[in-house]
This record gives sequence, C-alpha cells and structure tokens, in this order.
Amino acid sequence: MPRSRPCGPSTRGRARPIRPRPGARTTTSPPPPPIWEEGYLTGELRGEVYADVPPALKRWRAQGRETCIFSSGSVLAQRLLFAHTNQGDLSGFIREYFDTAVGAKKAPSSYARIAAALGVVPDGILFISDVVAELDAASSAGMQTLLCARAGPAEATPPACDHLVITTFDQVFP
Repeated sequence: MPRSRPCGPSTRGRARPIRPRPGARTTTSPPPPPIWEEGYLTGELRGEVYADVPPALKRWRAQGRETCIFSSGSVLAQRLLFAHTNQGDLSGFIREYFDTAVGAKKAPSSYARIAAALGVVPDGILFISDVVAELDAASSAGMQTLLCARAGPAEATPPACDHLVITTFDQVFP
C-alpha cells in the first residue's frame, strides 16, 4: 500500500514562485470591452425603438416627467442602446438606468429599491412593460402600471391581467 504524502509545499526544496507568462493578463488588467460596445461605437449596431418613443420622451420631458429604464441588460448596454438608436440619440431623455443589480425584474423589492434610489414614493412612478410578471411585481411595490401590448402577430391578444393596456406610447400622458 502506498504511503500518503502530506499536502502543501514540498519539504525537499523551495517551490518556485509562479510568474505570469509574458503578455498574459493579470488581475490588474481591465477586461476588454464587450464586442457589442464596439459595434455601437462604430455605428454597425443600432438600438431599435418604435417610432412613437422619441415623441413620447420629448412630450414627457416637456410635461416635467422623468424617464428611467429598468432592464435585464447591463447599464452600459442600456446607455449604448439609447445613445445609438434607429431614431437618433435618445440618451439625453433618460434620467437613470437600472439593471438587475437592484434585483430581479419579477421581485417587488427591486421596484422598491428603484423608488428609493430615485427618492420618489412608489405611487409616484408609472412602470410600463410588456411582461405581466414584471408589472405584477411593480404593482406589489406600489407603482402604477401599464401593459404595453404592441400590435403584431405574437402580441395580437394581450394576456388577461389586472393592468391597463396600451398599444402605443401615444396613449401615455398625451
């Protein structure tokens, strides 16, 4: 039966220090930017927004309303998308971007954190989504909600739910 050896450094000699190979990235090197970041910056990628979005953002700003975004995409991805849309740069209309660092999109606590971060009572926030479970979570946190059911083959019939339904942003604070 073989004898077991103790774990740890060798007792026969000194262990050599581990050195990174030349050109290897170390923990102090910044990671490369995501490939899609370059695509947005070079103009190869554009965020697709519906034609009613820019006039709605302008109208809401003129009414003194602020727009924020909560997305499962990173804050960086959101910033790039809204700065490089098929309708032009819309980033100036967005007060704040939130991603899942505040919590899951289907968790009421995420919406409570967003309201707290904005310094607004939840009832003073209107949350618009095309996902009923997200609307349910926002409503549970005390926010007002609208289900956006855009016309199209997949969205022809909005799901039954407890949220008011819109089909265009033209219907929101006209």
